[in-house]
Amino acid sequence: MASIIKHLDGKGTTYVNGKPQGTVFGADMVIAQEKAQISGKWDMGLNLRAPLPTIVGTGYMKVQENESTFEIGTGTDANGSFKLISKTRVRYEPGAPIFAKFTAAFPKIEDSNGDYTCGMGLGDYSEGWFLAQRRRNNVLEYGFILLRGGIEEWFDYNGELPENMNNLIIYRLEAGYLGVAPTNLYWRDTVNEVFKRFHRQTYAQRVTSVKKPDLPVSSFVRNEGNTTNITLLNGSFEAGTINGGTTIDPNARIETYERSFTATSGTNQTIFSFKNPLVVEMYDYFDINAIPTTREFNNSINSQLLQIAFEGIGANKLVDINLYAIPIDDVTSGTYTPVRLGFSVLSVSDDAVVDFTNARKLSSFVLNFPKNISFLDLLHPGEVAIFVYSTTSTNFDFKAFMKFQDLF
Repeated sequence: MASIIKHLDGKGTTYVNGKPQGTVFGADMVIAQEKAQISGKWDMGLNLRAPLPTIVGTGYMKVQENESTFEIGTGTDANGSFKLISKTRVRYEPGAPIFAKFTAAFPKIEDSNGDYTCGMGLGDYSEGWFLAQRRRNNVLEYGFILLRGGIEEWFDYNGELPENMNNLIIYRLEAGYLGVAPTNLYWRDTVNEVFKRFHRQTYAQRVTSVKKPDLPVSSFVRNEGNTTNITLLNGSFEAGTINGGTTIDPNARIETYERSFTATSGTNQTIFSFKNPLVVEMYDYFDINAIPTTREFNNSINSQLLQIAFEGIGANKLVDINLYAIPIDDVTSGTYTPVRLGFSVLSVSDDAVVDFTNARKLSSFVLNFPKNISFLDLLHPGEVAIFVYSTTSTNFDFKAFMKFQDLF
């Protein structure tokens, strides 16, 4: 019995990269994979389909052109605020811990003349966990905000804070949940190449830490008497579960395009053509007026075909459909318009005429047969993809559908 007691009384924790191995759920060694469900980056502008903003006064969000950072600001109203949550939420799976990793740069106290609060983490308008900063009575404070049932509770950090938090620093939030598993906040010490935990929030209570654990990524800035513009910056973010079941690409943007027309006989006649230009117009600013502005971004995004469907009503079976990729300079005529301004990088044309001298044939398709595909071939910036048909049939109704994803 003594030896058993001695064994059970053994102490010691193994740390890897500044974090303890194993989990509170009983595993001694964890070999796991992070499954991202949400992510965001800003070098190609704002994805206005992804966020749900709440704006008061002169609050705003924008992309800082020279920094490629995302900025939210309060504006100069004493009650000005901006809160942004992602439409997509991390789907919590019991037993699979939640994580969020992101960069953040917080304001300096000299940026303000009164009270304010700002933060970033996982949460919506009633539930969440946030890394936060506030000014109270001319004192700058850093802490952890627990939001439950719409009620904010502030906790001072119980660990070592990084220096210069007004610069971008890499942070990580982990929440085991299961109702009351602790929430841990880490910052990346890039000098010593370790993560350092600067807050551990425990929940010794009868109720769960949050009522609903399916949470979005969110950030907010809120003036509470301050009348200067308080800004919070982010470089990029990712959130999901550890060893969860999701295998989606969280940063890809999916779009569709379809066309119906009357086809005639001929060779290599255009169905539709998609151009991936070197420069694209994307959104970079949004405020309470809900009129976003765009500017030009140098395009670095590839596009991938996911699904096609072609239907010819009244045509004979001798209809050949082919897909080619050509250099952008080999388009001899045609009008291209954005598929979805500010969302997709591609532009589309129904009347493009191209020179096939330098064309790469990517695939051939069968009429009247929908097909799910995933090409290894990508449409790169500076290239054009064109779908063409060849047939001796005349004057038949033709329908074409395509689904693709831009790989942001």
